[in-house]
Amino acid sequence: MVITGINILGVKLAGTAQTFVVIFLLVIGLMLVFGSFTGGSASNMEPFFTGGMNGYFAVLVVVPFLFVGFDVIPQSAKRSTFRPGRSASSSSSPSSSQRFGMS
Repeated sequence: MVITGINILGVKLAGTAQTFVVIFLLVIGLMLVFGSFTGGSASNMEPFFTGGMNGYFAVLVVVPFLFVGFDVIPQSAKRSTFRPGRSASSSSSPSSSQRFGMS
């Protein structure tokens, strides 16, 4: 809901918000890498697979299905013909009514 509000306010604000979020994630990632090199130990990785290879293959079977949604968004956006001002106001109304109806 917050990201929808930022996008409605404008692209420049959305770009600024995205820049801050990316910088925040990079700082957290660097802290994790630095912490693992300074205070981590390779002995914490044993055993690498606790359930043997059965758990590995169970995840491997599901992974291709996780990528299904990524291809749908560009295909839908290419074919869409909508007016941004009208669709933003009409799409926020049903979500607001659903949110208040559920509480």
